[in-house]
Amino acid sequence: RAWVGMGFNLGKLGRYPEEIECCEKAISLDRKSVDAWNYKGFAYGMLGRFLDKVECCEKALEIDPENAAAWNNKGVALGMLGKYESEIQCCDHALEIRPRYLSAWVNRGFALGKLKRYEEEILCYDRALKIYPFYFSALTKKGIALINLKRFREAIDIFDRALSLDPDHANSLYLKGLCLSMLKRHEEAIPFLEKALRL
Repeated sequence: RAWVGMGFNLGKLGRYPEEIECCEKAISLDRKSVDAWNYKGFAYGMLGRFLDKVECCEKALEIDPENAAAWNNKGVALGMLGKYESEIQCCDHALEIRPRYLSAWVNRGFALGKLKRYEEEILCYDRALKIYPFYFSALTKKGIALINLKRFREAIDIFDRALSLDPDHANSLYLKGLCLSMLKRHEEAIPFLEKALRL
């Protein structure tokens, strides 16, 4: 477990090749270490090696088919490979195991958005926000989905909520300005866009 812990901490520092080495050492000592396979897969994903990430997640799931994190991580990797339907299926598996799994709800929503299924996408973010109303990623992604549906007033309300949590979030400032501009409220849009440009 010490090698897994070392790998986890190296990953948090962005030292992904070293994280992979630690996980490989952990796996050489215990082939059934689900955490080692999961963290190794995470590191591969951060290095853009998504097929390797999928393979690690599959190894973890061979050991523990009820590991929600492995299903979620596999889904993310498949999404990065453009396999959005498969990502949704993986997120569904994760959510069957852990119905309150925030990142699985957000990842499922993101995949639906890539398929232009925006109404369903919003429902996923709403589920995440019902569990944790301050989940920033769910808020901002919901705002973007509302923009895609041209529901600019609702999107403004969402970006207001996001900006109440992080007043200097450049993308939320920009997107609120964009929404105001789309509603022809140009004078109101300018300060948000100016602040976004300064950040």
